[in-house]
Amino acid sequence: MNRSMSFRGKRLERRADEQRRGGTLNLVSLMDIFTILVFFLLVNSSAVEVLPAPRAMTLPESIADTRAREVPVIMITRDEIFLQYSGNVTPVGSAAEAANAEGATLPALRAALQRDVDLLPIEGDEEGGRTRGEINIMADKETPFSALKRVMATATQADFANVSLTVLQTRGGQGGS
Repeated sequence: MNRSMSFRGKRLERRADEQRRGGTLNLVSLMDIFTILVFFLLVNSSAVEVLPAPRAMTLPESIADTRAREVPVIMITRDEIFLQYSGNVTPVGSAAEAANAEGATLPALRAALQRDVDLLPIEGDEEGGRTRGEINIMADKETPFSALKRVMATATQADFANVSLTVLQTRGGQGGS
């Protein structure tokens, strides 16, 4: 630079040098965009609910459109019955014993349901009624109906208001009839 140059001349020369070197990248804006993208992906990835399907189980299919909420799950494989709640999976008996059991309910399953799942007040009930809410039953499609009936009766006796059966949704079926 020349010392006899005016302030305006120095500024013009400095700008010309910057243009020759190329522009600078503003990382703050780029980081803001990536932060928003990460939050968007985190929020939307938690909206997907996938129930674990053990390899020892084949689910029946359905054309229903409604999705299940996150609730306790009773899994009936070909060999055993499990209770899954809050990330814990507890074995509660064998499927053969459930199919051939005496009586309408399964005492071991009922004890596990009452021990692991808390009672909640029923909304809108002025008498103070309590329920354990909803439960899903995920059973292999080869499960005998007698075992499935006993599991559903046990869930009802353990104060579950809504008992749902988990199925795989298929496309192209005729619904409503």
